Amino acid sequence: MNEDKIRTYDELNVDEKEVLDFFRQMKLESDYNKFRFYNLKVENLIEKYEQLKQLREEI
Repeated sequence: MNEDKIRTYDELNVDEKEVLDFFRQMKLESDYNKFRFYNLKVENLIEKYEQLKQLREEI
């Protein structure tokens, strides 16, 4: 089994911190863009629902 010690953020060297920070930033941006995408989909769904309600009222 691997006996490597798990290091904390403070124990990393500068290059490792930079890489880790970059990946964290990428993850945050990815999560934010997923949120925006789902938000647009929900808004679109609500808009279509409102159109359907209006059509039912007209019928």
